[in-house]
Amino acid sequence: MTLALHTLMWAWDPFEDVLQYTEELGIPALDLGALPSCGHLRLPTGDGLRQQCDDLLAQLPDGARFLAVTADHHGLSSSDPTARRAGIAYTLEAMQAAEMLGAGVVGTSLGNIGEGRDWTEAAQYAVATLGEVMERAPEAIRLAIEVHVDDVCNSLVKALHFIRGVDHPRLGVAFDTSLLLHNRIDIDEAFDALGDRCFHVHLRGATHETYFAIPGRDEVDFPRFFRRLREADYSGALSLELYGVQEQYGMTTLEALKEAIPYVRAAGARPQEPQTHA
Repeated sequence: MTLALHTLMWAWDPFEDVLQYTEELGIPALDLGALPSCGHLRLPTGDGLRQQCDDLLAQLPDGARFLAVTADHHGLSSSDPTARRAGIAYTLEAMQAAEMLGAGVVGTSLGNIGEGRDWTEAAQYAVATLGEVMERAPEAIRLAIEVHVDDVCNSLVKALHFIRGVDHPRLGVAFDTSLLLHNRIDIDEAFDALGDRCFHVHLRGATHETYFAIPGRDEVDFPRFFRRLREADYSGALSLELYGVQEQYGMTTLEALKEAIPYVRAAGARPQEPQTHA
């Protein structure tokens, strides 16, 4: 497991500025945002993808690396065939970018359910589009569906529906600590159901009032979460993403991270073995 910083925390900042933050925080591993609101990786670009990836890699300082790419596309569950085709193309290009960048996983969400929308229909479309994505995806890259809020995938039952429906070994889930709490999903139940398919992790604090909290000022049981990750032999990224901290706490993202990082590291530390004395 490797602690990483989600570049979506600085979606409006140039990528070179993001690298300065990583240097100041001492965390050179990155989860690269590829959403329309984040300009660090623009998708879809077709023939320009290789150049974008080469430019990003050229900016990385020694020792820095990409561990994941986040590329949500709500067209994956849309009833509109044009939107579904766009979602497939977007997700495939994100997976190609991940391969070029040396990242092992792409995280995605399936989109909000929406007013009056039939979940069964949306789920049927999502299973079909995800199946096509996995058939055409690079063999080295896994896809992780995030269990999100008000989403087509917002519960363990629904996550299991997609994993079983698509039935592909490189399709799994992304567990977000804040969204598990917000969706009232017990950590042990989550790992008992899908621990072997946990391919990506987002770390964020949450209370029962908000899922925009700083770890350490929240109600997430991080030590239990990390214990279950170890039991599942999870070896991927621990992607820190702190949004809304300016409004919630009156502090910058950088200040919030400087507070959260020591807490998260302490919570994830293995218990020391009892000392023996001669």
